[in-house]
Amino acid sequence: MLVVFALAVAGCAEPVPSPTAIDATAGPSQVSVAPGPSRPAASAGASASAMAPATDSPAPADEIFAVMTQVIVAQRPLARFQLEPNEFDGNWDLDGNVSDGFGEGRLLISVTEDAGAITGHPCADRDFNQGGPCAERLLGNGNVLVLRDIVEAGGVKTIEVVLIHPDRSGISAEAANFAITLLNGPLLPRASRGPVTATREDPPYTVAELAELLIAIDARIRDCSGGTC
Repeated sequence: MLVVFALAVAGCAEPVPSPTAIDATAGPSQVSVAPGPSRPAASAGASASAMAPATDSPAPADEIFAVMTQVIVAQRPLARFQLEPNEFDGNWDLDGNVSDGFGEGRLLISVTEDAGAITGHPCADRDFNQGGPCAERLLGNGNVLVLRDIVEAGGVKTIEVVLIHPDRSGISAEAANFAITLLNGPLLPRASRGPVTATREDPPYTVAELAELLIAIDARIRDCSGGTC
């Protein structure tokens, strides 16, 4: 069952409910990033209040999902998120919608610990670049950051960012200017969701903002794996 929560961000030691959605209030991002598509300023909404969980004793949240949700909400403390978690075979997916005052848009973030799971040079893959602007940047720690900017088809716009570790594990993310239907239970394959239509002018993140988010998530996961979460 999908449950919406108001989530206060804290360190990894702070327990996070194990709902299938996370909720904060609608409003603008407070993060300074490189220029992207311009958006008008939005006014902050009223503070959301927590809703009761679907059960009296929800199961403890997976640590990776806890880190992901805390970092996502910390970057956009005034946005509203509804994200469904799905964990399978060493992969952690959060898929759902974000609303920042300009309409709902999709956010999908996937963490994988499987070496070799991510294509080494996605920009050379036509299925990934889809003809859009794509760049790969080598970071100081040996990771590669892949930025694929807006691809548009029929008014639907998507961006993708991938952070690749030297062993080709890492984190990938997609943002789009359409909202998905949140489901009860495991997510259906993308092809099973049916056609989509734009629900806002641009995706809720620029590639610079999405890159900043993946770098922050990756750093927190490394901290937790070192026992300092």
